[in-house]
Amino acid sequence: MMWRRYCSSGDRAAPVAGLTTSTPRVVDVDAERMAEASEVFVDAFQEDPWARHLFRGSDASFDRSVRNLYRALLEVRAAAEEPVLAVELDGVLVGIATIEPPDHVTRLLDSARSLSSLRAILGLFTRTSPAGTRRLMAYASAVTGQRPREPHYYLHGLAVLRRAQGRGHARQLLD
Repeated sequence: MMWRRYCSSGDRAAPVAGLTTSTPRVVDVDAERMAEASEVFVDAFQEDPWARHLFRGSDASFDRSVRNLYRALLEVRAAAEEPVLAVELDGVLVGIATIEPPDHVTRLLDSARSLSSLRAILGLFTRTSPAGTRRLMAYASAVTGQRPREPHYYLHGLAVLRRAQGRGHARQLLD
């Protein structure tokens, strides 16, 4: 199944510190940019209470844990050929959205046949502390129980660099 994206081109955004005023555009994130995409999550979730609860500890261990978690999640998405969208501004990813399509479980199982996918899936469990993994699994279990039973798309993650927030980038990803 090929992911097809339909979105508006977006309006010219207000300037973002360190970036020019070029028009932001929505792009598909390829495997080579997953590390860059994970950094958007690290930055965006610096002050997030849920992320702070999930990964208790010093700022250095928090950054490492969030970076490892999102890098692993993004690698799994890439291996399963699931959509990871970004808002790109001047060649920099400023916003990320990860989407689970209705056939998410089938895609994961199909992709698990490859060594790179198995590494990515194992990375979800080996890149965080045991306590963080337990809290993450409890959260995932609670969320899964709230999902509708009929096939649906699920917005798994949405993040925008703190310096780029308030400029409509998340809205552009949602559109």
